[in-house]
Amino acid sequence: MVPEGESAQAKAADGGRSGIPGENEQEGSMTYSTENFVRRAIVGLLRGEYAGKFLCSACLITLTHQHMQRGWRKSEIERSMEAVFTAPEPLTCMPTSSCALCQKTTACLGALRP
Repeated sequence: MVPEGESAQAKAADGGRSGIPGENEQEGSMTYSTENFVRRAIVGLLRGEYAGKFLCSACLITLTHQHMQRGWRKSEIERSMEAVFTAPEPLTCMPTSSCALCQKTTACLGALRP
């Protein structure tokens, strides 16, 4: 549960779970980090509208920013993108691939399985 006056996004942006439940948290509750929100948005894009395509970091940042709820800053998404590329599961990282949008040859992410 999010304390009164604090949005779920603000709570998520503070870095996630500290390991100790707060006074307004139940022990079984889960707090998501910005990286988790960004990762879920990217997986949704690459399994939905861009299924079967590989996209570079720059294009994914722009698309993710457009598809996430208002209030997310592009800089938050940019910071999380490096972590998503470092550990892309359940997605696939192609070290050198042509981006389906900008056509640049660079590291790209895609979803091989629907």
